[in-house]
Amino acid sequence: MKRELPTAFGIVVMLCGITCIDKARAAAVFTYVSGPQGCTQPAGYPDAALCIIPNETPLASFPIPAVGNTYVDPNFGSTVRILSGLGSNHGYSTPTAFSANGKYVALIQNGNQVNVVETATGRVAYANRPGNVTYDTVRWDAFNDDVYYAISGATQVKKHQLSTNTTTVIRDFATDGHAFTHISGGGTGDTSKDNWLSVFADVEHQVCALNLNSGATYCADYLAPAVTAKIGFSFIDFPNMAKGVDSQTGKRYVLLMANPSLAVFSVNETTGKLDFEFRGPELPKPDFQASASANNNDVCEPNEACLGAYHSDTFEDSDGQQYLTFVGDMNSPCQREVITAQLNKGRLMLHSVASGGGRTDVMLMDLCGGGPLELWLDNHTGCAKKSAHCVISTNYTLSRNPADLTTPIKRTTHLSELIVMRGNGVELRRVAQTRSIQFSNDTYWSQAKASISSDGGAVLWDSNFGYPNRGEAVAMAYTGYGSIPGLSCDLDASGATNVADAQIALNQVLGKAPCTNADLSQSGACRVIDVQRVVNAALGGVCKIGP
Repeated sequence: MKRELPTAFGIVVMLCGITCIDKARAAAVFTYVSGPQGCTQPAGYPDAALCIIPNETPLASFPIPAVGNTYVDPNFGSTVRILSGLGSNHGYSTPTAFSANGKYVALIQNGNQVNVVETATGRVAYANRPGNVTYDTVRWDAFNDDVYYAISGATQVKKHQLSTNTTTVIRDFATDGHAFTHISGGGTGDTSKDNWLSVFADVEHQVCALNLNSGATYCADYLAPAVTAKIGFSFIDFPNMAKGVDSQTGKRYVLLMANPSLAVFSVNETTGKLDFEFRGPELPKPDFQASASANNNDVCEPNEACLGAYHSDTFEDSDGQQYLTFVGDMNSPCQREVITAQLNKGRLMLHSVASGGGRTDVMLMDLCGGGPLELWLDNHTGCAKKSAHCVISTNYTLSRNPADLTTPIKRTTHLSELIVMRGNGVELRRVAQTRSIQFSNDTYWSQAKASISSDGGAVLWDSNFGYPNRGEAVAMAYTGYGSIPGLSCDLDASGATNVADAQIALNQVLGKAPCTNADLSQSGACRVIDVQRVVNAALGGVCKIGP
């Protein structure tokens, strides 16, 4: 694994002045499966942030591998597997498209919802199952690859088991005493690492946490005076569970992502309700852009810019503390960056850790004043359920005429990338290029909106690969973290590695069968070395996976 060490911070100090010295921090370490190739390090950046993709144009010329086959990203070295052909999409960055252990992903394919696809091969294992991918996306069980949950029938949360094709109602909020007329997950936000789900009822203005294991519910009125004493809500986006119970406070947090300010609650199992904790604080001045009107009392008040419905997700660090991560715009230095904020710091969550708050400035995405190198990119964030990993995906952002296939793309810093953060900014791994152009007639579904597996071992995104008017394919990149779903020397999944597996590998090398799960070296092709690895494992050796 190649590591790229950052340059000295002297350049940044020259760019933004002496105030940067007070805010200096240990710079993040950037890593790659290999490379980076074709990338340069602009002044002021700690990494080789500006990359040229080989043969990016003319568009509509990239040879998309067949479903189940792979290619190697030329810039960052990760192996990318095609899981579905053009005309497919996953839901969003969160909830994750991956099942509990990464065996399956949930997709829409040519209008069919929900199709469940094997990550090892791209084979459709189950077709047209209940639920939805493109609206209030199904949420996978935290432990069982065979189970997912769907918000259905206006007020119901249902459990679907794939192997038996059975669906059961876990909770009906219309008939269980709540008398809700409608519930929603907002199409965003996932279950926790131990199977808790959050929903909200817009008519009854309630936000709830549902223990999917027991069926118990805990709710609160988000328009109660304590919640809206200083400021109300102009828009409710989605609720989101913390990934677990915070190790410092012992609280299980529920976030109502909303504008102008989010609201944070916690589960009170004694009273059977949610307790109100705090509203998303004002953006502290002078750290954040748009903070000029802040009075720095850490309370969101009218006419102030506050922490609201950002593209964001929650994650649990290795020490059990719960975080919110998002991309924010800063004043000093002037830049767009990846931020994490400790939920247990309450209204101080946006103040720097050095000053006693909960904010860590993790990664510089784009500087101000860089001229043609800078384009503050549309982005999305999704975090793993069971490990301290998050994926940040950036988009091409600027729309393009679908008839224009030849004009070269102006590359800017961190354009069209998949970046995985490990821990609370301990490591940043640039994984792959999305290769998905925002054509003027397809500006939303062409966005990557990458999601990540529970162990951080794989990320998945939608890409048109530069082809206009054909929809998107679904691609998956192996990150080098966690386990690698579906890759094993036991190619026939019989429970043992033997001569039958060696024959499968040989057939894939010779072209007698598609190269799917025998690419153990992750080279992008099935080779003799892969057969040798299977043989070694069959003789009692270790099954080696990866380069």
